[in-house]
Amino acid sequence: MRFSWLLCLLPLHTSWGQEVRTPAEPAQHEEPLTGSAPPLVRAPSTDVLPPAAPPGSRVALKPGMQVRIGLEGGQRHAGKVVSLLPDSLWLQTGSEPALNLLLGDVQRLEVRKRSAEEGAVVGFGVGGLAGGIFLAVLCSDAEEKGQNSVGGCASIGSLLGGLLGAGAGALIGLLVPHWSTLYERGDQGPLSLRSGEEPRQVPRAPEGPRPHFVGEVGVALGLAQERGSAQSNQGWGGRLHLLALLGSHVSLGPEAAWYSTIGSRTTVSNGQTSRVKHSLLQLGGLMRLGTELGPTRVSLLAGLAFYNNQSGHAGASVGGEMELPLWEALPPVALDVRYHVNLEGEPAHPDPNVLTLGIGPRLRW
Repeated sequence: MRFSWLLCLLPLHTSWGQEVRTPAEPAQHEEPLTGSAPPLVRAPSTDVLPPAAPPGSRVALKPGMQVRIGLEGGQRHAGKVVSLLPDSLWLQTGSEPALNLLLGDVQRLEVRKRSAEEGAVVGFGVGGLAGGIFLAVLCSDAEEKGQNSVGGCASIGSLLGGLLGAGAGALIGLLVPHWSTLYERGDQGPLSLRSGEEPRQVPRAPEGPRPHFVGEVGVALGLAQERGSAQSNQGWGGRLHLLALLGSHVSLGPEAAWYSTIGSRTTVSNGQTSRVKHSLLQLGGLMRLGTELGPTRVSLLAGLAFYNNQSGHAGASVGGEMELPLWEALPPVALDVRYHVNLEGEPAHPDPNVLTLGIGPRLRW
């Protein structure tokens, strides 16, 4: 019994000799892959994409138009458009066979046209400047004598010269064609064409036939002023004309005008002052050359007439007219400026030169 406790240590001793195993982890079961693998994702590129090409400049052309084309290398061809293709055009230059020109080679494209609007704008500017300088020089001597103002003369000369220049420029623009640039590659990018006969995107109501007029009567009320005389007078009056419309640009017919006070003189004799009253009567013919600029009409006026003032004499007039349709239900209203010159001169006919301004309606049938 004394050594019975040793028997209790035997199981413990046997456990020391055995290897202690850790519990095994459960095996992971991998199922076979089904379907397709997800696509590979690329990292975002740091390359900068080139800028998009600028949109082509669309120019309207149609067969039969006269054009002038400048190509790369300095070549230039002028002729008539025969046909248009998406990337080229056929150009007839004289009696030679038609040329096929690629749009990608075109550097400059010009079209030959007539333009009354551009001519009128240029003529108004040139005529206004020249007229202002001309009358200012004529009035410079008179200003020293206290008779006229250079500023007033320059203003009137600019208006008169501008109207004359606008009328002359419009006629020149109609008669003389010029080259107008439609396209330049350096400013507008690649060239592309569209037919000039394509329908408009915004439909317009069909316009009826324009009325054809054969005659016109015009009435104007206004002011007349003496120019270049020692005693400058001005008077109110009016003008009446009856014109035959010889086409769309030329009119011809008689006219008459009367203005008060023109030619009146104040004299001093033996210390007494007396006033001799006169008026201006004009009977003669008028020729008008004009053209339409949008809703307005600009005209050049020229006339020959008999003038009765201090004496009877022959004279001429030149001027301009601008006509405006203020309201469709009413006849158009015209503003005219005329400069009247004494063709016979002093001393037999001392009548002064006269500047007239007028405004009034124009009735046509």
